[in-house]
Amino acid sequence: MTPLVSLSNGEPTILFTLLPALALQMILDLIEDRDRAASDETENSLPLDKITPGNLESIQDTWGSLKVGQVIKVNQNERFPADLILLKSSNPNGIAYVETRNLDGETNLKHKAAVRDM
Repeated sequence: MTPLVSLSNGEPTILFTLLPALALQMILDLIEDRDRAASDETENSLPLDKITPGNLESIQDTWGSLKVGQVIKVNQNERFPADLILLKSSNPNGIAYVETRNLDGETNLKHKAAVRDM
């Protein structure tokens, strides 16, 4: 819109086509954010087995109440979120096989190794 460098002598000629495109994108982003919030609410209400630090018992809780550093038990064929660390596995070699279809679209199993004792 600066007349010295503008081809339209400072007239906002693209403004009338840009505003509807921006408005449409804003509406689509709002709908996507609303759907994602509903999906997050559903995921956060799913149950999990949380291990209590003192007596190592398992108690029922939800994913939404999980805090950093808490230990949970994930059984075979249950979801294993990408931000968890595998501490122990029932496999003698300390390996768990994880499907990463939701992350990268691949359906083959990837192995994750448990933390080794120091």
